Amino acid sequence: MKTLKPLILIGIAFFTLVTSCKKDKKLPNCKIVTLNTGAQTLVINYDEQNRIASIVSGSTTRTYVYTGSTITITETNGGSFSKRKIVTVGANNMPVNIREEQNTAGTLWQNDAFDYNGTELSRLTRTGSGSTSPLIVTYTWANGNPVSSSGGTTTNLIGVDASKPSQVGDFSWFTAIFHEWVTVLKPKNLITSIASNTITYTFDSDNKINSMISGGTTVSYNYSCN
Repeated sequence: MKTLKPLILIGIAFFTLVTSCKKDKKLPNCKIVTLNTGAQTLVINYDEQNRIASIVSGSTTRTYVYTGSTITITETNGGSFSKRKIVTVGANNMPVNIREEQNTAGTLWQNDAFDYNGTELSRLTRTGSGSTSPLIVTYTWANGNPVSSSGGTTTNLIGVDASKPSQVGDFSWFTAIFHEWVTVLKPKNLITSIASNTITYTFDSDNKINSMISGGTTVSYNYSCN
């Protein structure tokens, strides 16, 4: 089984959101427990604090361990080490650094450092064991939402639906599962476009997201609510 990989890559932009369900009048105590892309089915398990404890897809397992302000996330494939991420959480309860180690010795690595205005991500600085210069991505915000991300000569405009709140199952949440694995960017509302890519959603009678369509891929969800 292949390592969990992102199915939707929009330039250098990447977006992450909550790893557990928000408590909202319309969505009380609901968590996504399975995610299906057509190519992959992911089973998401939670701990007693409603944090992600593990994600399983075939023979690939990702395990989350929470210790103080550090989250250690280890991915294995068939029981063998694949990679790990060591996340340092800041005073704003957002990750300020994520080190990805791609071998057991930690000599192959990528490091992402994050700057914020409050909880709004303003800058990503990415370095790595094989890189000679950092990748820097900056974000601009308006009314609680990111409106663009820029890196090098590339700028991606970001559209939102201001009538709907961001929630589990939206584009931000989905890319969290496949990219940084933890929250680094929290939009107020649903992201509906990035550059030329349009993102659409279907909802159930409780206004939970049933499915998301982006880049030709349909992602469907199953929930556990209590």
